[in-house]
Amino acid sequence: MPIGGHPSSRFLPMLIVIVARTNAVTLRSSDGGLHYVHTSAAVAHSRPLDEMTRYVGCGDHDPVCLPGIADPDLRLVVQFMNAIRINEVSRATQWTRDRLASMDLEATCRLLAAAHQLDVRLLMTAIASATTRTWGDIPAMREMLPPGALRFLVDSAPGFVRLARAASTADQQEIVGRIRDLLVRGGRATFVNNARWCQFGAVLHWAVWRDEAPVVELLLRLPGIDVNAPDNFMQAPLHCAATSPGRGHLVGLLLMAPGIDVNARDHLQKTALHVAVMYGRDDVVRMLLKAPDVDVNAGDLDQMTPLHWASALGFAPIVTLLLAAPGIDVDARDRYQTTPLHRAASSGRRAVVHELLLRRAAEVNVEARDIAGRTPLHCAASNGHDDIVEMLLKRRGPPDPLVAPAGDQSERRPRLSTFGVLRVLKRWASWPKTKRGGC
Repeated sequence: MPIGGHPSSRFLPMLIVIVARTNAVTLRSSDGGLHYVHTSAAVAHSRPLDEMTRYVGCGDHDPVCLPGIADPDLRLVVQFMNAIRINEVSRATQWTRDRLASMDLEATCRLLAAAHQLDVRLLMTAIASATTRTWGDIPAMREMLPPGALRFLVDSAPGFVRLARAASTADQQEIVGRIRDLLVRGGRATFVNNARWCQFGAVLHWAVWRDEAPVVELLLRLPGIDVNAPDNFMQAPLHCAATSPGRGHLVGLLLMAPGIDVNARDHLQKTALHVAVMYGRDDVVRMLLKAPDVDVNAGDLDQMTPLHWASALGFAPIVTLLLAAPGIDVDARDRYQTTPLHRAASSGRRAVVHELLLRRAAEVNVEARDIAGRTPLHCAASNGHDDIVEMLLKRRGPPDPLVAPAGDQSERRPRLSTFGVLRVLKRWASWPKTKRGGC
């Protein structure tokens, strides 16, 4: 049974008495509590009180109860009207937030119903803005609130307000209207997954791209929402959130959404972790690595893992994060059989090479050969990265002849001095790239 009723200046079943000596309106709750609100505050905050004050006048001193409003709820409404001026929106929100912090869902609904019955719009708006309740509570609130109060709550919620303001086309306005009806009446929002909002795709993608956190939170709570629905490039909302700076809070919201697939693939078979690494988003990488089911060794269309990309692009802090991830394959091979060390050595990423050799020295295979038989040492030398050549030589010691066939498994091969190695490397590096393939 909904709490409270509809506000009406003509038919609201309540009596008011004006106490002339105190210039106050006396209200009595349904269970007998008397409360006094300054006449000026009552007139400013509540249209029913304003009209009924004028109608009743100030000669009657017999207060009677306000049906449907219990004493604790009426007390809070009166305190609000006496303490907050009609133009003090920020104070109203803070005042309400402080009270709601210790209230459960039922108490919050009773307060909203009381404010709705008296049409105290500022308090109703403050409740909608300050409530810590999630949209997941809507089904329960639907049973506790009168329809008018629930509609006001939906219409005044920050996420819905922002979405309604952003709807500039007829199609967008239709989507907003259907979402509103769903929240008020109940149902499933599967239509949201396929309804095109703009060039970004569905409305959830738009909200992520535009950093509309309240809208994202609203949409994620809709029954039937597909948090992994792809856009035109097969990117899930999580891919979108992983790209732009300052979107970490959206990544957090998405990761907490029921049914989230942290390993969803785009048209290039990249996961959100790939994308976050490629954009240098170490904050997002850190969050994704904490996801229970994240595949840290996922390969994209070229079988490059996030560690391949971080190594190739020189993001040493991200390499450090990835190397600490459980199950990381430091010698993962891409379609060209190159390892992350190959990529770092080829691109001259000294800091990355240092991280790979320092943190996973026992696991990194400095002798690994790619599809053309090249080692990381080959790649560093052929691209003129002498500092990395020196690092690799110190790590591996005097190497076997670099011109030995990749498949040669002989246990006894001649050893060369460092000078000889450099001479061989220089000779190898001088070959035309068409002959040696290039790193």
